[in-house]
Amino acid sequence: MRFQRGMFKEAHRAGRGGLPWGLLALVVALVQGGCTRPNPHYCDEATQCPEGLTCLMDLNLCVPADGGTGDGPVLCHVSPECSDPERPICEANQCRQCGSDAECEDRSSSTPVCVGGRCMECRVSADCGPDLPVCGSDGRCKACERDVECLVAGGDPAPVCLSGRCLPSEDVLWVDVAANCSMANGSRGAPFCQIKDAITAALSDPRRAIVAHHGAYQRFEVRDVRLTGLMIVGYPGAGEVRVEGPSNLPVVLVQMEGTITLRRLRLKGASSQDVFSCSDAACTLEEMEIDSGEIGVRATNAQPLVVRRSRIHHNTASGIYVDAYSSYRIENNFIFVNGSPTSLLAAVHFESSFGITEFVNNTVYLNTVAPNNTAGVRCDSNKVIVRNNILWGNRSGTSVKEVNREGQVPVCDVTYSVIDEADLAAAGHNVGMQPTFVSDVAPYDLHLTEGSSGIDAGDGTVAPTGDIDGDARPYGAAVDVGADEWVP
Repeated sequence: MRFQRGMFKEAHRAGRGGLPWGLLALVVALVQGGCTRPNPHYCDEATQCPEGLTCLMDLNLCVPADGGTGDGPVLCHVSPECSDPERPICEANQCRQCGSDAECEDRSSSTPVCVGGRCMECRVSADCGPDLPVCGSDGRCKACERDVECLVAGGDPAPVCLSGRCLPSEDVLWVDVAANCSMANGSRGAPFCQIKDAITAALSDPRRAIVAHHGAYQRFEVRDVRLTGLMIVGYPGAGEVRVEGPSNLPVVLVQMEGTITLRRLRLKGASSQDVFSCSDAACTLEEMEIDSGEIGVRATNAQPLVVRRSRIHHNTASGIYVDAYSSYRIENNFIFVNGSPTSLLAAVHFESSFGITEFVNNTVYLNTVAPNNTAGVRCDSNKVIVRNNILWGNRSGTSVKEVNREGQVPVCDVTYSVIDEADLAAAGHNVGMQPTFVSDVAPYDLHLTEGSSGIDAGDGTVAPTGDIDGDARPYGAAVDVGADEWVP
């Protein structure tokens, strides 16, 4: 039978359009009437495909049901049929790796980026949207967890992560002590010069987040008001946002009804006054440095007090003092070198409390009090969960006195901790071996070293999911004791 010219042109066009030449020869043979044996790949309504193959009824051909990982002659018509993530693009009826973003965009708008031959949601965070602003290591967009992630997100975000979203720049009141403040209105282009000015504006402004650029600022107060959701955030990166005050006043005084969060500020006090004081409000301190005052953090009737991922040190009386029926969650902090040989308050002193009373995964080191007083953690009422902590080197005069032991029932419930009181170390899953730090002398780096006691010795049921640096817990077989999760 003579092969028709027009038939050849159609077959040639089919070959250029993507049919493999082996299949093309099969089509030609069928057209010529030269087929002498059954076609094992043929199917129709009456002829079923073998197991693992599915029928393309328009071609009457059996193809792999998995979209491209079998041995059938035709693997795909269009890219969405390619279900193997390693080969997402259909070309010449074969599934292959992607070669460009355009190919992925054409395949599906939900995975528009080509990364390593795979079609993904994102390559970098700028590819993501405002609801899920961070590009994860798996190429998928996810919620933010820390402010610094917002610096590289798409659009024009402020470095403020709130409920998994990066706040748009226009939703923030900006502060820069180095700016020309004659025309200040709190916008990014015309910031306020002082944090206290932004707080005044927030009282009548729907914007509740304040971002301060690096520099030294005057003390501020939030008092005698009712304000919910106020956030004061230091700009991430090199340099500090430092707030200082005179010796007779707290550096930051909060006395109000409502909620306030301070994040990434250094509050530097004077020796005769509190550094941060919270009364009657729900106060949250995150990634703070609080030092050089009399009491680092004082809470009175706080509802609750939350302190996490912070460094509290070199305060002359106490690092954290809680009284007047406050509730609290204190986790992942370095609390060190507070007190003096004449101090009567412990490094962490719970005078009275109610509700949530948790002191978890903190490193309390080298704090000092007068003889016969508690140097580490003192719990004077209620049962406080003291778990996964390093309590070491805290001295009452010349003696070790990590926790108070008054009364028949221990109100400091110390478990899963590294502690240098022998009888406590022998019970409650505690450890009595000295921890090792990167530097246990000034300027003090209390991150753990490899082999340090307490690694993998903590209780994961109450531990936070990350450590003082944001590293995930656990890294090893179990969570580590103290504020740092050791990661090589």
